[in-house]
Amino acid sequence: MQTLDLSFLDSGVLYDRTEEQQKLIAAFDRRISGQSSGEFILLSGKSGTGKTALAQTLREHVARKGGFFVSGKFDQLQQSEPYSGELQTRSQ
Repeated sequence: MQTLDLSFLDSGVLYDRTEEQQKLIAAFDRRISGQSSGEFILLSGKSGTGKTALAQTLREHVARKGGFFVSGKFDQLQQSEPYSGELQTRSQ
């Protein structure tokens, strides 16, 4: 039996998501510079593709700029609860 070292998966490092990171940061920077009255951003994709980790990189940028960051996660097991992801943002 072979054992694989997957510890790099827990490193918090994103691989090949630079373009997406730049788009999120640019949207936030547009807002704080007054170029935008606000933007609502949804990240979608298959499970395990790094959406949460990608969002967390924006959280760090927002905090450095003195802003507030909220996020919610839609869970397929909570499909019977409408707007569950949005409701999570209100409890932060």
